[in-house]
Amino acid sequence: MRTFQLLTLAVLSRSAVAAVVYSIPDAYLGHWGASAAACTTPTEDPLHILIERGRVVFPESVAYAAAVVTDGPRGLSLALRSTPGAVPSAGAELADQLLVLTLSQDGQQLSTMSEGKVILTRTRCAVPSD
Repeated sequence: MRTFQLLTLAVLSRSAVAAVVYSIPDAYLGHWGASAAACTTPTEDPLHILIERGRVVFPESVAYAAAVVTDGPRGLSLALRSTPGAVPSAGAELADQLLVLTLSQDGQQLSTMSEGKVILTRTRCAVPSD
């Protein structure tokens, strides 16, 4: 619970529009790749991720959302852990990592942030038609 509280305080202190939510918002869900071209071969794209309601699937791992805090309509902070649903023992840290994301105005680019700077930008992959 400590990481959740720290994440919430950190985000809320930066913005008057931040809010704690219980799952990853719809705008962030889906497949994201290094580029539109890379989206056609996601297994070959080292930056490809799949964001689902409660987890982020990376090329070589899965991380589960322990805490989700929105920062306005385009900012999102996720405290991620490597095991789903596990309740940490007293004093244990809840999250393995913090992921801070910013969605572009048109919702087609997703930037990973660190210390207020963009370190990586992914492109929304088109939904394959059946």
